[in-house]
Amino acid sequence: MRISTTQFQQQSIDAMQNATSVLQHTQGQLATGKQMLTPSDNPDAASNVLELQQAITTSGQYQSNGDIATNRLNLEDSTLSNVNNVLMNIRDLALQANVPGQTTSDHQAIAAQMRQDLEQLVSLGNTKDANGEYLFAGSKTQTQPFTVNANKVTYHGDQASRSVQVGTANQVAIGDSGWNVFMNIPTGDTNGVFMTGPKADNNGSGTIDAGTVVDQKAWVPDTYHISFSSPSSYQVLNSGGSLVASGTYTSGSAIAFDGVQTKISGTPAAGDSFTIAGIGANPANTGSGVLDHSIVVDSTAMKPDIYTLSFPSQGDYQIVDSTGAVVKIGTYQSGDPINFNGIQTKITGAPNAGDRFVIEPPAQQDIFSTVNTMATTLEDSRGIQTSSSIASAVSNALQNIDSAQTRVSDIRATVGARLNRVSSAQDSENYFSVQLSAAKSKLSDLDYTTAISTLNLQTVGLQAAQQAYVKVSNLSLFNYLR
Repeated sequence: MRISTTQFQQQSIDAMQNATSVLQHTQGQLATGKQMLTPSDNPDAASNVLELQQAITTSGQYQSNGDIATNRLNLEDSTLSNVNNVLMNIRDLALQANVPGQTTSDHQAIAAQMRQDLEQLVSLGNTKDANGEYLFAGSKTQTQPFTVNANKVTYHGDQASRSVQVGTANQVAIGDSGWNVFMNIPTGDTNGVFMTGPKADNNGSGTIDAGTVVDQKAWVPDTYHISFSSPSSYQVLNSGGSLVASGTYTSGSAIAFDGVQTKISGTPAAGDSFTIAGIGANPANTGSGVLDHSIVVDSTAMKPDIYTLSFPSQGDYQIVDSTGAVVKIGTYQSGDPINFNGIQTKITGAPNAGDRFVIEPPAQQDIFSTVNTMATTLEDSRGIQTSSSIASAVSNALQNIDSAQTRVSDIRATVGARLNRVSSAQDSENYFSVQLSAAKSKLSDLDYTTAISTLNLQTVGLQAAQQAYVKVSNLSLFNYLR
């Protein structure tokens, strides 16, 4: 086969250009530290690298979310710790108010301190994080959750909780709503079957606990009165005035009757009495009226007491407190709200004349109302003659504060558990990210030892091609005719 001079020249130049191109590619690899300078170098590997890079980016976002969650949960835990400290201080003040010998001025001074603690609780409820978002507003993070108007605290957030993704299938709540932390607190002064309370004009220091049901079958729902003919003897009468039980009183000893028991502590005076009222309809009712669940609609107007709603006639009702004083009268309409002393309830159906109902206190109470009620009681005190009412208010407040502290402790426990979840998720994502980076590096990063050796070989090859071209290009018949 004949090879023309032009063809030979072109082939030689093409060979040197190819060698130069390969050498430049290797130099580019060494300069960037990457095996692939363009996706066309290795399409399959390039596709895998993109997928790995996306997974690394996602993992990095999860770890960043974990940092956000950790900071926010740590702030919540710290805030709840401060809330618990304030509640402990309020509890100490309540106990102090119940010490015998306190004067009206003492009570009002304690109430003033409680008001300060109440302001601090509201301030803690309005805590913001580093981004200026409210910690206890639920999902409405730009809305101030708590406002105060005439000592009434209102919640403006929602009951949702925000969550962040800290793993592929791992979401962690980074907050708790103020409704759950401060507002929806179970009250400690009712067992859901009956209510207990002192008569408002008691003169002794006796207090009654919430009581318990010891035999549900023996319980007869009714309104009972435990009265003291002397500081050492009592009798229990039902709503009809019949004697149910009697005995010798010892402070703290159980008083049991009709399947229930309660305890009275302290020193009741002769003539003092306490009420135990079965919640809901009286068993002697003959009509079809049904009492609905009651709620607090105005905590500032709320007066803790045992209320009886009765029907003197079929179309009219009246509400009396534990002293028998009429609180409200009105015309009955089935299903219409009945409001009194900050409480709202309703009765449906057709009660008959003579039917009566004991108003159920709300199952939950916000901690702000508990403190406000206690402070109001102390502010309105008139000295030793109200020791029983103060003792009762203190007893109720202590139970509600204990419930609030239990709620705070429970939430702090969940916060700790969530912090552990975040830490574990971050450790997993960090390990996963390292594995992804190693896999990506294997596909995309350059092996410098191999690349340098290849570069040297390619340089020698290019130099050899160039020298060969110089020598061969001089091979011509004319060179021998000179």
